[in-house]
Amino acid sequence: MPALCRSLRTTGFCGNSACQHRHDLRICEICSVVCTSDAVYKSHITGKRHLAQIRGDSATSYCTVCAKMVGGGARSWSMHVAGRPHQKKAANQGVPPNVQPELLPPSESAPDGYQHCGLCNKNIRTESWSLHLSSSKHQKMQKYAAHQAVIGEATKDKHGVTISPEEVLNLGIISSSETRSGVEGRLVAKNTVPLSRIMFVSAQLISKSRNTPWSIDATAVVGELLVHGRDSPITIKCKSTHDGHFEDRVEFVFEDVALKQQFVIVRFIRLIVGDRDVYERLKPTTPYTPRIRSKREPETKVFPGEAPPATNAVPYVTKLPPAPIPKSIASVMNTGTTKDKVNSIRNTILPKILDVASHGRYFKTLLWIEEKRSEEDLEIYDEHDGRLTLNQSRKHYLLEVAGLAEKRPSVLVGDRILVQRHGSDKGHWYEGHVHFVHQKEVGLQFHCSFTGHNPGHRYNVRFKLNRIPLRRQHQALDVALRGEHLFFPVARHIAGLNAPTRVVIPYNPIIALNPAQMQAIRSILSMKDRSVPFVVFGPPGTGKTVTIVEAIRQILRHNPNARILACAPSNSAADLIASRLTMYSQDQLFRFYAPSRTKKDVPDKLVPFVYEKQMELDRVERSMRDYFSVPPMTRLRRFNIIVSTCVSASVAYGVGLQRGHFTHIFIDEAGQATEPEAMISIKTMADDQTKVILSGDPKQLGPIVRCPVARELELDTSYLERMMKSDIYSEDSPNTGITWSRTSDLIALS
Repeated sequence: MPALCRSLRTTGFCGNSACQHRHDLRICEICSVVCTSDAVYKSHITGKRHLAQIRGDSATSYCTVCAKMVGGGARSWSMHVAGRPHQKKAANQGVPPNVQPELLPPSESAPDGYQHCGLCNKNIRTESWSLHLSSSKHQKMQKYAAHQAVIGEATKDKHGVTISPEEVLNLGIISSSETRSGVEGRLVAKNTVPLSRIMFVSAQLISKSRNTPWSIDATAVVGELLVHGRDSPITIKCKSTHDGHFEDRVEFVFEDVALKQQFVIVRFIRLIVGDRDVYERLKPTTPYTPRIRSKREPETKVFPGEAPPATNAVPYVTKLPPAPIPKSIASVMNTGTTKDKVNSIRNTILPKILDVASHGRYFKTLLWIEEKRSEEDLEIYDEHDGRLTLNQSRKHYLLEVAGLAEKRPSVLVGDRILVQRHGSDKGHWYEGHVHFVHQKEVGLQFHCSFTGHNPGHRYNVRFKLNRIPLRRQHQALDVALRGEHLFFPVARHIAGLNAPTRVVIPYNPIIALNPAQMQAIRSILSMKDRSVPFVVFGPPGTGKTVTIVEAIRQILRHNPNARILACAPSNSAADLIASRLTMYSQDQLFRFYAPSRTKKDVPDKLVPFVYEKQMELDRVERSMRDYFSVPPMTRLRRFNIIVSTCVSASVAYGVGLQRGHFTHIFIDEAGQATEPEAMISIKTMADDQTKVILSGDPKQLGPIVRCPVARELELDTSYLERMMKSDIYSEDSPNTGITWSRTSDLIALS
């Protein structure tokens, strides 16, 4: 028998129409089992374990009366509550014995002497923990989690291309009389990025079996460009003469014409052939499932608030991906110590090798790990005795927030805060959108049904994580750019380079006296297409930002049509760059601020270089207010220099600027940005002609990462620092002053 396709195991797709290996990898989501062939799968679904799982016989629940875990599902639970020990304890506590089973959340489910394994959802005795981690059952769960991570990446929409429905096309239950002549379903591909050129290369079944009942008709779209906003339908057909469950995967291959790079999106297709009435009678009943017990009451019903005008100030044309934390990561993050979590992530979800193919999935995993911690950190700011005051306009409710001035918690316009009036229904919350932020209080606007408030009411208050910056990073990591010279440069990318000798007359006379700064500027001016990132590094006070500003000015002197995107991790660092470029006109320089910021945050010197958009605050009173935004596309394209933070640089891709629009991308203070933050500008806007310049100090404090697991997995290693660990950036000489590498792509300032 041929071996299972390695690519299918590691990436979730094959991509090779001539592959001779097997592709019958199946999973049982009910039992969390990976089956390496159709035969293994068929054996599994008829086995005792699978049938017991369907009946719920393996469920473990918590008895609040006895304060103990009860295994064995519904039958064991019935026996437990009918037993004399339980009955006696219920009587002593004055509660009815027929309590409902509960499923403790992982944070609470490990009593003294136990550790909770999130992967296996079991409490393990502390002395048996090491033995459990090496057990075959735990290893199988690791294998399942790893496979689910791969499948999640394969089925995800990418590079602005979406395929609907998401993940699975389920044709339902069809009678054999209908399937003899064939039944059809439809998948629809769309290009959501206005100026991108995406070609539909192919669509093929992963099974590659001659006996498959499935077929694909994509002749109308194969070889064609996906037109923005227009549906590209693909017909899926199934023709079968016998009953049964039929499943396959379809691999859709696309190519970014500009980048000449291909990417794959996978969709599962499923169908049950048989009599619907018989199927409904024979299908398993709903498994026994205990309810979840939680100290933090779940939010079962949230009334949405009214978002501030700032959220619509920028005319975005590309949608942000939802990018929720995968269940596999959430479960692993509830497993054991930091060391245990790190090992589990490495063994299950994180790609084994960080390279061009795995780069996006690798850093998306680290982002989710950090997000999980950020969500947990926000819980410490929960309030249980909050007060709301209706302001004079009677449009907003003022909420005083302890620690707001110190940014503990940090709250911005557009953030969400949930409130629940004391005595209201459990699980019912009102979402308040933040419309303005003062020193000690925020202004919230709720759903129109939020009525009956009086000053004496008290509220539970929860702060919700603003996921927009995270979603922008996920969006960047999802795109198809795989420029090895930008992310994993090697010696062949710099072959034949020599130290540049171009004559440069500096604008800043002080630079003329510093050989290292002059060499850096000459090198930047001499960068060719497909250059590796140029790095300017050195400790504070060595003139890195001065060098970057001078380089920008020299680029525009030598090429007045150059277009430059200059970024920095913080607004203060971005302001510093922009303030040193104000010799350019308002038609050349644009400083973009997020709409959540206010004009008082802008240095006076930069006010002429921003763009504001009037938005209606109140439809009845017709009151207006200016919010930061971007000018019309015709003007935006003409700017020579756009300055923003690393995260706000997503605006270029978001409003539809074409990839390759910028000739140069600068990231100052790059040592303080995480790699996903740095990727926002590079992965969304760079092409083979774009030159990337990094500036910073990798030896100083790096990016702030709160989660110890994410730190152990090196999310706090910046893109700058990772580049400098590469062999091609090694220094030839340890001397101070100018340190010139053989690559001509590294300059040290001291």
